[in-house]
Amino acid sequence: MANPSSSLVDPGAPRRGGNKSGSSVKSEPFGHLIEHIKQTDPMLWEALRRASSQINSLANFGSLVTPPLQAAQIHHRTLLVKDTTVGNDIADRVPVQWPGTLFRAVGVLRKTIIAPLTIRVNKNSQPLFTATIPIGSPGQTAEFDFPGPNSTAPLDMGDEEVLSWDITASDGSADANGVASLTVEWTSKQNLTSIQEPPTKKSQVLNMQP
Repeated sequence: MANPSSSLVDPGAPRRGGNKSGSSVKSEPFGHLIEHIKQTDPMLWEALRRASSQINSLANFGSLVTPPLQAAQIHHRTLLVKDTTVGNDIADRVPVQWPGTLFRAVGVLRKTIIAPLTIRVNKNSQPLFTATIPIGSPGQTAEFDFPGPNSTAPLDMGDEEVLSWDITASDGSADANGVASLTVEWTSKQNLTSIQEPPTKKSQVLNMQP
């Protein structure tokens, strides 16, 4: 004798009230299927999730190639130099708050300096690059692009890696409000399909975020 709980339901039969889960399956069958796969077959779920990212890229940008980064994905940390005396570990250490790739540093003078100011930036206590701000007056800037001759590979910035600072050459000047600053900038590895903004072309066709 067939088990009544496993018997098939006639699609044409009227639905009884109170079947909340059945109503949900009927109104959102795709979402229910995805949730079922996620719970019962993790390997298939991961494969589908990766495929959805490629499909979204194809739908939004017409290509499976990862779209270019935007300026909105630039992250930075700034060192404020109040005392230019040569020394190691001369200011607060700070963490990298988002993974990415180093691409630029910008130095800005607040006070006049009469000798070049050279700053070494370290990542997890290992040299990352050096930047020399030349002799100049307030408001003068110096830009350093990477990769460059003063950088040490690799230029990847890992989440929560720690930046520290050394001064290797200077005129020894000091000011309580700051002599100069150095801003380190890097681009995020996040691509456009991961940003919670409307896509530039077609709408995304799948949403399979974990």
